[in-house]
Amino acid sequence: MNNSLINPYMKYDTRLIAKSPFVNWEMFKNSTVLITGATGFIGLQTGLSLAIASMTHNLNINIILLCRDKRKAKILFNEEISFAKIKIIEQDVNKKINYKESIDYIIHTASNTSSKSFVETPVETIDTTINGTKNILELAKEKHVKGVVYLSSMEVYGAVNSDIPVKETDLGYIDLLNERNSYPQAKRTAETLCYSYFKEYNAPVKIARLCQIIGANIPYNDTRVFAQFARNVIEDKDIILHTDGSTVRNYCYITDCVTAILKILTEGVSGEAYNVANKNAVCSIKEMAEKIMSKYGNRHIIYDITTDRRYLPAIKLCLNPSKLESLGWKAEIPLDKMFVKLINGLLHQKSKSLKYKSNYKLKIKDYIKLFINIRTLYNYKLINIGPVKFKINRQKLYKYIYKKFPVKNNKILFCNYQGLGYGCNPKYIAEELLRQNLNMKIVWLTKDKKFNKNIPKNVKIVDYKNELAIYEHATSKVWIDNYHKNYFIKKGLEKKESQIYIQTWHGSLGIKKLDRNVQLFTDDKQWVNVSKKNSAMTDFLLSNCDWETEIFKNAFWDIKNIIKTGHPRNDILFRNNDNLKIKINNKYKTSKNIILYVPTFREDLSLDVYNLNYKKLTQTFKEKFGKDFIFFTKFHPRVQDFADIIIPPDVINVSDYPDIQELLAVADIAITDYSSCIFDFMLTKRPGFIYATDIEEYNNERGFYYPLEQTPFPIARNNDELIQNILNFDYENYKQKVEDFLKEKGCMEDGHASERVVELIKQYINQ
Repeated sequence: MNNSLINPYMKYDTRLIAKSPFVNWEMFKNSTVLITGATGFIGLQTGLSLAIASMTHNLNINIILLCRDKRKAKILFNEEISFAKIKIIEQDVNKKINYKESIDYIIHTASNTSSKSFVETPVETIDTTINGTKNILELAKEKHVKGVVYLSSMEVYGAVNSDIPVKETDLGYIDLLNERNSYPQAKRTAETLCYSYFKEYNAPVKIARLCQIIGANIPYNDTRVFAQFARNVIEDKDIILHTDGSTVRNYCYITDCVTAILKILTEGVSGEAYNVANKNAVCSIKEMAEKIMSKYGNRHIIYDITTDRRYLPAIKLCLNPSKLESLGWKAEIPLDKMFVKLINGLLHQKSKSLKYKSNYKLKIKDYIKLFINIRTLYNYKLINIGPVKFKINRQKLYKYIYKKFPVKNNKILFCNYQGLGYGCNPKYIAEELLRQNLNMKIVWLTKDKKFNKNIPKNVKIVDYKNELAIYEHATSKVWIDNYHKNYFIKKGLEKKESQIYIQTWHGSLGIKKLDRNVQLFTDDKQWVNVSKKNSAMTDFLLSNCDWETEIFKNAFWDIKNIIKTGHPRNDILFRNNDNLKIKINNKYKTSKNIILYVPTFREDLSLDVYNLNYKKLTQTFKEKFGKDFIFFTKFHPRVQDFADIIIPPDVINVSDYPDIQELLAVADIAITDYSSCIFDFMLTKRPGFIYATDIEEYNNERGFYYPLEQTPFPIARNNDELIQNILNFDYENYKQKVEDFLKEKGCMEDGHASERVVELIKQYINQ
C-alpha cells in the first residue's frame, strides 16, 4: 500500500536535510529521539530525515514515533523501518505518556493547524495544545532529557502590523472573544507552560515559532491559502480570494524548517524562543496569487470578500530570524522554488500512479514449487506467497532457501529498468535469442500488467515485486539487466558461482555523471553499500567505446570486466525502419514529420524546466525545413505521470510508448536536455538540439563529465535561443561534428551488438 504523502519530492527533501551543514548530527549519535505528531506534516518529515541521517552518518539513533494511528505510521515509514531503529507508539498526546525506556530528545510537533477547525472546534483546539504540551513536559521532566523543542506559531504575535520584522519579544494584541483565536491564545499559554517547566524543574525546553511552512508533503486537502492556490493551478481553476489579499507574511520551506528545529533542539538556549522563517521569502497573499498566475497562466484572480470570522484581519507580520541565524543556521530555499516544489508534491498526490496494484497471478505449479521448498521454515518474518502464508526473513531468503534451488542452464532472466517493460538493451538481446531460435527459456520481469502486451508470447512474464521474481533469479543461468539490482539485493539476493550477470546499462556517451561520481548518491551510505554489492556480482558490463569503458570502470565501483560490444538497443538505428514509421504514424494518427522531445528528470523532479513553446517551435521547424511537423513528447518514467498536465493537447504524449529506440529510429528531429538518448539518436545523423534551462544548476547537483558545448548539438537555455538555433542550423556542419565526435570517442556501433552479446551468452550456456 502506498500513501499519497510519501512522494519523490519529499524523499529528495529528506536527503537534503540529512546532509545539511547546519545540523550537528554527531550530537544525535547513539541517542533516543521521541517525535509527537509523527504522521503530521512536519513530524513526518522530521522523523524520516532523522532516520535517513542515522543511516547516512552511522548515528545509531533510536527514533520513537508517537502518533494516533500506528497503521498509518507503519505505511509512511515502511522503507525506513527496515533499516533504521524506529519504534511506533499509538497514543493520543492528550493522555499521559507511559514510556519506560530513556529518552534524550523530544520534538513536539503534534498540533491542530486547520483554521477551519479553530472556528468549529475551539475547545478541542485549546485542549490539544495545552494538555498535550503538559504531558510532553512531564515526560521530559521524568526522563531528564537533554533537550525539548516545542513547535509554536507566528500567530502568537497576534495583531501585529509592522513594516519591521518582529523579534521574539514583540507581541501584539489577541482578541480573546473570538473563537478563531483559540489557536494563537492556546499556543501562547503552551509557551508559558514550557517556560514554567524550565524555571521550576530545569526542563531544557526551547520554543520554535514557525512562520508559514510550505512543503511537498502537505496533504492535498490542506486549507492554508498557499495550498489552495496550488490546487487551483493543478485543477485549472481561478484563484478566489475571500479577503483583499493585503496580509503580508514570510514563509519557509520544510527542509529549512526541519534543520531549524534540529538546530534549536541541540544548540538553542533553554527557556527561549526562536523565530523560524526565511527573511527573503516575503509576500502578500495577493502577490502570491499573482506570482502563481504569472508562472502558470490561463487563470484569473477573483475577489469574493467575506466577513467570515475564520479569516484573520489583514496584517503585515514577518518574523525576524536573526536570533536563530546567530546559531549558524540560514534558510536556503527561495519563495519561487517553494511554490514549484509544493505544486509538484500535490501533483504527485493527485496522480493515479500511486494506486498501483499488481494484477499478476501465479500459476498453480509455481505455488507448488515454492511450497515444497519453503514449507520446513519457521521463526521467520510472515509474508504472503499467493494464498499461502509463510514466515520468512527476506534478507536471508537466498542464504537459507533459494541457494538450494538448482540453476537451469537454458533459463535467462531479463529486466528493463526496474520492471519498466519490454525495451532498451534487454529487449534487443532477447529478440536476437528468439531470432536464432535457440532452445532458451526466457523470463521477463515487469511491474505492471500494462507493460506485458508487447512481450512475445513465448516469454514468461513475472511480476517484478512478487516473491516469484526471487525464485526466477535463483534458477536462471543468466541475468540480463540495464539497471542495478539494488531492490533484490536488499531482499538478500546473492549470485551463485555458476550464474552469469550481464549488465547492459541504459545510457551511452552521455555527459551526466553516474553513481560513484555523483555526491548526491554517495551521501547515501546504504545506497553505496548495496550498489557495491551489485557491481561485485556483475560479470560483464557492456560498452561501445574506450571512453565509455573508462567512465563505467570508475563510476560503477571498479567493475573489472567491461567489454566492448556496442549497445544492442542501437542495432535498430542501422536498419530500414520505413514499416516501423508507418506503424507509429498509424498508431498516433499522423502523417507529419516527427519532432521527438525526450527530456530527462531532475533529482527534485521539478516540472517547470519542461516549458517548451511547442506551437512556436513547430512553426519555426516548418519555416526552416519546409515540412509539416508534429511534436512527440516522451518523459522519463519518474516524470511521465504528469505529462498530460505539462504538455498542451495538440502535442502527442508518447510517454507510455514501451520502446524509445523505436521512436528514435523514426523521428526526424530530436530535442533533449541531458538525456543520453540524444547520443543514440546522433547515429542516425538527423538533427538534434539541446534545450536546457538549468545547465549550471544541473551541473552543480548532478555533474557533467564534459561541457555540453563539446557535443555536436546546438544549445539553448530558453525558447528564443532554441528558435534561433533552429533558424541558424547548418545540416552539413552538424553531420561533420557528429562524425568527429563519434570518431573522438572511438564509438564502435555498427548494428551487430545484439549478435555479439548472444554469442557471449551461448558461450557460457554451453559451458
